[in-house]
Amino acid sequence: MIALVATLHHMELQPTLEQAAALLRPGGHLMVVGLAANHTPSDWILSAAALLFVRIGSLLHRETADVGVPTTEPRENLAVIRHVSRKVLPGRKLRRGLYYRYLLTWEKPKEAIGSVPQ
Repeated sequence: MIALVATLHHMELQPTLEQAAALLRPGGHLMVVGLAANHTPSDWILSAAALLFVRIGSLLHRETADVGVPTTEPRENLAVIRHVSRKVLPGRKLRRGLYYRYLLTWEKPKEAIGSVPQ
């Protein structure tokens, strides 16, 4: 299994997904908790719609605005991430989360029964 938690936006999207797919054995899993940028009006509308839940979660967890850790803003929005990941990881699952996050999961296809390894 390969897990990328809040790291993919620090790297080039397509080459990183391609490398992760290549490193997995057949039947292996890739899990990404990633950050997506807001670029389009629909991105901003969906983020605004979740704002109440985000604020409540922040209050319940007593979050601090700045914890002193260097950060990098995400470059790609969810539409780009959806497009690239569909091309690189056929059959992947992708869903939007709160706080600009998304969850991407993928299982590398198992070798077909009776196929000859190359």
